[in-house]
Amino acid sequence: LEESSQTLTLDDLAKQPELTEPLLNQALQMRNYISAAQLLPIYRKWSGHDPILLAYAQGAIWRSEGKYKKAIKLYRSILAQNSYLVTVRLDLAAMLYEDRQTRNAKHEFNTAKEQGLPEDVLPTIALYEDAIKKKKWQISGSLSYIQDSNINNVSTEREIHLPQFGNLAFEKNPDYLPQKGHGFNYSLSINRDDNIKDNHYLAMSGDIDGVTYWDNHAYDDQVARISLGYKNKSFKTDGYV
Repeated sequence: LEESSQTLTLDDLAKQPELTEPLLNQALQMRNYISAAQLLPIYRKWSGHDPILLAYAQGAIWRSEGKYKKAIKLYRSILAQNSYLVTVRLDLAAMLYEDRQTRNAKHEFNTAKEQGLPEDVLPTIALYEDAIKKKKWQISGSLSYIQDSNINNVSTEREIHLPQFGNLAFEKNPDYLPQKGHGFNYSLSINRDDNIKDNHYLAMSGDIDGVTYWDNHAYDDQVARISLGYKNKSFKTDGYV
């Protein structure tokens, strides 16, 4: 660890813990959470430490370790007593987004904007808000050409022989002979996940699969499905229950 031209070790800082504050701030600004995690225990022992910086640093370290629930709870406790700390609120909003709590993230971003923000921060928030909107809908589909000489999947034999009548042959009705068709296989899937509260989602989906023949519509086929379910989504999970 360096401050100006002087090189300091963790042992040096343990003897002068007040020197850790600027170093801890620098580590957080540079997103160097490994260094922040090394400095934090020393800073905590300093009697003059800033409790807000201490909590903020701990939350940032937990976030880097994927401990979102603990970090979110800690940042909310900071804001409960210091609601004016916009930087903490923006970091909380970003964490909520990363933990799939999009409704809560949107609320925190809106609160931060109401408190007043520098103009250069607004485009970043707009990116988050746009991503939240896009996450609601997922649309996919496919279309492929098909040429089938036996779309009804029947025998090509034109006659039916009946052994019980001396192998008497009967000519098949043309409708029971192989049918040809040219057309398309298609599919369309639409999924929407609505964040109800925290990590809880209402999941809706609709699917259509089918085939259509422009020269033999009698053999067109289509299947449609609609489903409704519950999802629990977080930084680590994204599954149906």
